[in-house]
This record gives sequence, structure tokens and C-alpha cells, in this order.
Amino acid sequence: MLALKYYELYTRNSTAFIPRCIALLKNGFDAPPAGLLKNLLGIDLRDPNLVTDAVRFIEIKLDALEKDYSQ
Repeated sequence: MLALKYYELYTRNSTAFIPRCIALLKNGFDAPPAGLLKNLLGIDLRDPNLVTDAVRFIEIKLDALEKDYSQ
């Protein structure tokens, strides 16, 4: 789920995502993972939409791939 969320955030706005991701990596792991993700990347692991959004993102990418292959 996290890999998909990272990819979604990156493709939506790489200029905003990259520095936040680097900040997460540079920060170290001095807090629980859920807190770090929430504070540094805005990802809430308890959000029920996390899975729904991941599935929707995969569907969008698959639709685009199918469209490319059909041409």
C-alpha cells in the first residue's frame, strides 16, 4: 500500500513529494512509523481510503496501459 501511495504522490506532484520523501529518509526513525508517515508525508495509515485509493490508482494505470496497447 505504501509503495502505491508513494507512487501516487510522486506522479501527482513530484516537486512536492521528493523533498518530503528525502526528509523522511534523513529524519531517521525516532518515532513510530505511522507518526512519521503522517507528519512528513501526510499519509494516514488508519485512513480507510488508503486501500480504496490504491485500487483506484491501479485501475487508472491499467486503463492507460490498455489504451496504449490497443493503439
